[in-house]
Amino acid sequence: MKKPLAIIEGVVRREIEAPDGSKQVYFLGRIPSSAAKELTFVPVIADEATARRRRTYLNETNNGYQRPGASRRMEAFADYLAEFPLRYTPAVVLSGRGKWEFSEEDSTVKVFAPAAIIDGQHRVGGFVCAYENNDFPREIDFVLLNLDSIEEEQDTFVAINANAKSVATGIVAVIGRSSDVQVAELLNNHPVSPLRNRFYIAAASPGTLFNISSVAKEIGTTFSHGVFEAIASDVDLKFDFMLAYWEEICSAFPAEWADIELPRQQRQFKLLELTGFIAWSKAASEILAPAYDADSKTIDWTKVKESIDALAVDGLLDWRKNGEYQNATGNVGAQLIHRKMQLILAQHRQSH
Repeated sequence: MKKPLAIIEGVVRREIEAPDGSKQVYFLGRIPSSAAKELTFVPVIADEATARRRRTYLNETNNGYQRPGASRRMEAFADYLAEFPLRYTPAVVLSGRGKWEFSEEDSTVKVFAPAAIIDGQHRVGGFVCAYENNDFPREIDFVLLNLDSIEEEQDTFVAINANAKSVATGIVAVIGRSSDVQVAELLNNHPVSPLRNRFYIAAASPGTLFNISSVAKEIGTTFSHGVFEAIASDVDLKFDFMLAYWEEICSAFPAEWADIELPRQQRQFKLLELTGFIAWSKAASEILAPAYDADSKTIDWTKVKESIDALAVDGLLDWRKNGEYQNATGNVGAQLIHRKMQLILAQHRQSH
């Protein structure tokens, strides 16, 4: 008899019945994060499985129905676990494909092949990341389904994600849940975002910078170049790009970024005013677009860093509130700053 990859103890069998008498059996249990990569995989759409991108922390196949995972989101979740180790994390949904066998006798499951992750790949990847990079082991709650076909898996995946996206939030009530609003929400809420807790819905509070509707509008500006048309509704990918873009800006302009910790009236620079946010959003057409590969849906972040570093050379771009653009505010002011950014980038590329 074939030896199992693992034996999971303490598994609970559950059964639900529909009004027509049909039944669904599922199982509740836990797997250690140290074994999660070996015991699971992500069924990825074939065309996307071969894309050039950063590695993730999970195994992926190319005969599935999901987009590839985003390593940044997995790493962000690992950071969240480190910051809040006792927070509840929802169970991930797995499909055993008949290879996870439950024993009524001792409430165990014998694992003979990895299970497909139907929902929760970034959570599983985050747990694996936390274990591999930080030696932080955790138990991962799972719901196991033994579905009869990959079509049933796909239907379950679509049902879970469709319902998740329809959940209302305060932001939805105010401005509607467009893809750019969802990206703005992630930037405001994600544990590793440099702009975490800096947006507001109605009235500004101490520490906030921008109204979230303004942020959503400028996310649209950031991806307004035609090369990004195919990812217009891809919330996860746009969030990953926005996160990395603003991380680079934050790193290149440490003095200007230090304003973020000061009361509004004490801030010295325009970079973290709405004028600055708009200017950087406009400049994405010169910074992000040339570094974007539409076939693989990836960005060459080395090129992006080179462009931002060129803009950060001392004396070239004056962000002081009492400097060159002292009276330049809002969209008009941002346009003036953007033109200067275009000039600096053009000169930098000509000389290189």
